[in-house]
Amino acid sequence: MKALSCFLALVVFSIDSVCASDLPSVTVEHLYYLRARGQRVQESKPEEMIEYCLAQKIGGPAFDAIYAQVSWLRTELMKVTKVDVLPASDPYVRWLNKTLDAYTVLLREEVSRVQNGLIKEGVVAFDTLDAISRAQNQAQNPPQK
Repeated sequence: MKALSCFLALVVFSIDSVCASDLPSVTVEHLYYLRARGQRVQESKPEEMIEYCLAQKIGGPAFDAIYAQVSWLRTELMKVTKVDVLPASDPYVRWLNKTLDAYTVLLREEVSRVQNGLIKEGVVAFDTLDAISRAQNQAQNPPQK
């Protein structure tokens, strides 16, 4: 009987270690960082999120492409209105403004996707920290019979 229980314990331990080997190695400090970032990002406005994505170099190719277009449009609009002194009624200036507005909407939609992903990452970190805390509390205070 003792051999059977040792064998079962060995099987259970090896199954746990095989499943755990798929998990990424993350420090507790990093989990706290992800949690705090998720909370902070949740409170950010679209313009703040755009700045954050640019500063952290996150957002992916779609964000980068849209932001590049917005930057070009802003530059072109400034050039034609300040340097070339075209009036706001000029068809090209109106087209630039209309296009800039459309791309800004796209950029805000893309940054919203990034924001939601970061918030979910923070929630996962919070849940992980909560699970670690519960496991530590159970280990320190075993249930009394």
